[in-house]
Amino acid sequence: MNEESIIRLSHFQDDKRINEIKALTKEKKKKDYEGEYNLFKKWCSLNHYSMDFIGAEKYLLHEVEVKGIRLNTMNRKVAALRFYLTGIQGNIEPEVFSESVQAIRDLYNFEPYLEKKGINPVTFAMQKEVALSLIEKFNTDKPEDIRIYAICLVNLITANRPSEMVRIHVKDFDFSRREIAVKLIKQKTLHRKRLTMEALFAVQRYISSFKLAPDDYFVGKVDKWGNYSAVQINANTYRQNIKKWINVAPYTLRKTQITSMHRNKADLATIARQSGHKSVQTISEHYIKLDSTDLDDYI
Repeated sequence: MNEESIIRLSHFQDDKRINEIKALTKEKKKKDYEGEYNLFKKWCSLNHYSMDFIGAEKYLLHEVEVKGIRLNTMNRKVAALRFYLTGIQGNIEPEVFSESVQAIRDLYNFEPYLEKKGINPVTFAMQKEVALSLIEKFNTDKPEDIRIYAICLVNLITANRPSEMVRIHVKDFDFSRREIAVKLIKQKTLHRKRLTMEALFAVQRYISSFKLAPDDYFVGKVDKWGNYSAVQINANTYRQNIKKWINVAPYTLRKTQITSMHRNKADLATIARQSGHKSVQTISEHYIKLDSTDLDDYI
């Protein structure tokens, strides 16, 4: 084989690898955005709109004006709709859609949408003891409760985001070191968080009860008969489950843990290490609110 043939073969192999990477990326996006697209599909069906860019405009406006979604949620919906309508269905995005999206985004510069412009969909923090009491009611011998107890307790202690919880595998738990490896979606890194002994015992009990394998998803999917399947659910479904179980949002658990660590005198760097925040400024601006009793400790 001459040098020119070798070069052509190398180019062919490179092109093949690039196409493989593109296909993997497309499949990952399809999976990541599936939940958002299904919500759009359901809305179109209920409101008799076609699943195209015209329907997408109406849907986004409804989500902002009626449901009051935050700006970052709106941006995610736009990305999901663009991916499915162009990348999957092969539609060509009309220029008017981009104009409509920008007009809807501009709403966030005015009241009453201005408060929805923040980067974190966090509402309030409760006393950690209250959160633990809500979770503790599932500390029973029923298999369903064993699962819920472990999931909620891990979510509270790790201050994980919903997108992080649904990606945890059983093998990500390191029981000897009391740690869990969490895939941080925003930072695109693997981050280790600490766990309490109570959380570890709850996880071990859950794994034993459902006979989970190392490659199984920690949350996974359970049908109405209580049968577990190693399927990664989407973040929206996870939020709905947590809300149904303990009547608070996962982000409430996240803020509760961060606030509790702050009240226990943890510095911002330590809190960021557990919560997975890249910037301590984000914690101080969006999670921790000092009041007069906090100041009394330092004057």
